[in-house]
Amino acid sequence: MRGRFALVGIGLLILLAVSIRIVVDRRTPPTAPTTPVADDSTVAIPTSPPPLPGDNLQQMHDVDIQVNLRRSADTPQIRLQAAEMSTGIGDLWRAESLLRSVLTQSPKDRLARLRLADNLNQQVRLKEARAIAEQLNREDPRDLAPYLTLQSIAEKDKKPAEAWKWLEKALNSAAQTPENMIALAHRYYSLNDIAAARKALERGAAISPTDVNVKLQTAILEYQQSHLEESRTVLESILQANPDVEPAQRLLAGILINPGYKRQDLSRANALLERAVALDRKDENVYRQAAMVYTRMKLYRMASEAYVAFLMIEPRSPSVRYGLGQTYSQLSKNELAQEQFKLYKIIVDRDERIASLSSTVSQHPLSAQTHADLAAGLEQGGDYAGALRELQTAFGLAPNDPTIASRIKQLYQRLNWPWQDRKSP
Repeated sequence: MRGRFALVGIGLLILLAVSIRIVVDRRTPPTAPTTPVADDSTVAIPTSPPPLPGDNLQQMHDVDIQVNLRRSADTPQIRLQAAEMSTGIGDLWRAESLLRSVLTQSPKDRLARLRLADNLNQQVRLKEARAIAEQLNREDPRDLAPYLTLQSIAEKDKKPAEAWKWLEKALNSAAQTPENMIALAHRYYSLNDIAAARKALERGAAISPTDVNVKLQTAILEYQQSHLEESRTVLESILQANPDVEPAQRLLAGILINPGYKRQDLSRANALLERAVALDRKDENVYRQAAMVYTRMKLYRMASEAYVAFLMIEPRSPSVRYGLGQTYSQLSKNELAQEQFKLYKIIVDRDERIASLSSTVSQHPLSAQTHADLAAGLEQGGDYAGALRELQTAFGLAPNDPTIASRIKQLYQRLNWPWQDRKSP
């Protein structure tokens, strides 16, 4: 979240950034931008873009230490925090154990029960998860979270009618707040039901006509549907009330420089973007959009500088790797270009492989083998936290499968974790 007006879920990729000069220092965040110049011949070409990061074993080790420091704490809130940290490194079993320890001490703790339901849902232990979520829903039908958990459970259980029913119930029975309507819009959007997402946002606007986040999400939804004029109208109303709403500035600037938009206004777009970057200089999207603008202006040195600034923040972006490669080609830096094209292919191949395996898991969530296959793909790409999550799920579904048992034990050995302390529930 970026402050009060930060967005979650849909639309993050289209919060466009700025056409400004980026000065990069690898030791510090990028410094304040300056207005583009017509000639970039004096700009040094960056020749050492960040490499792809390695695996996440060290990060898992560091979090493991912090979890162990918290797991025996007397305070339930600290153990809840440890459970969340465990989930973050894919250790669903330890997270479950911590949540159950909280509930032993405080059986009615609502947050612990909700997180336990989500944990069991991730492990595809649907009957247990459903029982907890239904009880939470009965106790407080105005709480949105159990509805979303129950919708997810029904979807995994191949009960689509029931899944849609939970969303419809949520829309009508959960607390009628702008935040809940935005969350429902995100869920509907993830299910490709644009009409229902728009209906939820319209409900949010009716509840609170001045809510900035509802307006932002509405503008984003319209933008994603290529309704640029409708999106602009909403954004103009936001900025008229508060000129410093950064996401609105960026999105409106993106519309104003969009080649397909009939009422382009590059001068105003630059003014909006300069103000936006002054409010948040660490957003990688700033540099992506800057590079695109520089490329159109044939300022390839400055474009390469902006691409490298982006990669310092998010080195796994295939489109930016490819864009940097193209820019190097324009600068006759063919060796550097080929290296970026090579990294682009590595990222794309991995992403496509993981997307295919994830799709299979979504289609067959009760199959231990699909989770094990996804774990193999994640581990091959260096994501051991994701691999651990999927192997724990696979082992829970098929505890007598010798291949899965062998693989998860090997992963525990690699993590230097004692297997006997983390047996499947």
